[in-house]
Amino acid sequence: MELITTDLNVTKIHEAVLELIKKNRYEIMRCINCSILLECTYPKKRLDKLRADAKKVSEDIYTEELELDNSAENVLRAQNKRDSIYNQYIRDNAYIELKNDRCIYEREEIINALQKFTDAGYNISDPRAYLIIQELISNILNSGRSNKSFTSLGLLLVKQTSSGPIYYKNPLIDVKIEFSRIIIEATETLDRILKTDKKEIEAKSFTDHLIKKMKIYEDKKIQLIDSDESV
Repeated sequence: MELITTDLNVTKIHEAVLELIKKNRYEIMRCINCSILLECTYPKKRLDKLRADAKKVSEDIYTEELELDNSAENVLRAQNKRDSIYNQYIRDNAYIELKNDRCIYEREEIINALQKFTDAGYNISDPRAYLIIQELISNILNSGRSNKSFTSLGLLLVKQTSSGPIYYKNPLIDVKIEFSRIIIEATETLDRILKTDKKEIEAKSFTDHLIKKMKIYEDKKIQLIDSDESV
């Protein structure tokens, strides 16, 4: 089941936002591809049985490893193998439970971002803004995914060498910064386009108001003149 708009309260979401969500439904990540699948609260209950199966399989392999060699060195190796098999078993079989489910949190992030524009009175269905909005959506999603991966991997990464472990900065730090820059620039550009239209509408409304006032004033002058002439 693909949760895109079927479970939403559509009365609280602008029509243009819903339309963009539908158009970008395949851009929203499948749960099974998520880097924090095992920690995410959304699929947790449906993966409980799979977790139990994974634990049994990984523990059986761990026991077999220790039966072959129970040295301190092999215990550590067996533990790493057990954890690796546990995680991989869940990922290999998660599709059975989740099928084509897509991330509800990515969807919410897009809705919240676009809804803020519509709540401010901007017309996000404007064709001039279409490509910018598409880029904005894409980079919001990419930024969220890099944040998940960053959270999963941590600030420092380690590489084992013959001389010992080497620690280095997670390259996702630079990716996060770049995505943030792109999102800010796209938002500023979109704001300029939509705000210009808003100012023009307000200016036109003010002009119409002045013309209406002037017409009323002229009508009153004519009435006064007519009144004087009749006397």
